[in-house]
Amino acid sequence: MARQIFVTGSLDISDDDQSSFEWCHYRLSGSAAIDIDEPVELLQVTKVCGGEVRVELDLKAIALPNGDARVTGTAKLYEGVSGFTTTDLDDQENIDFLLSADQSLPLKIKLENQEVDSDDLAEIKLTFENVAIEEVA
Repeated sequence: MARQIFVTGSLDISDDDQSSFEWCHYRLSGSAAIDIDEPVELLQVTKVCGGEVRVELDLKAIALPNGDARVTGTAKLYEGVSGFTTTDLDDQENIDFLLSADQSLPLKIKLENQEVDSDDLAEIKLTFENVAIEEVA
């Protein structure tokens, strides 16, 4: 039976430097019909807050023969003069977990700028669902 993965949640970013504080909130959602042959893109997001902080989230999913799914990807926090172009990677978390068939699973990720005197951070809260979809004959 074919499977569909749904993901919903939020991304909160704070750009906190000596002269100002900016907070940005984004709703996130994605879905993908998955298959055993190869991973498919589940959610790919790039968001900038305050002009200096960028968060990239890239998630893929693949079906397993028993109906479970493996979700993999990365969440990255960049901070620099321009959040749109900086290559200054300050934190990263790799994502790799099993999502059982017909189950939902929450995931929380916190990314923080590792530099001294920086309070830039991102909090990602997601809920994943692995549901069966009927195949049309």
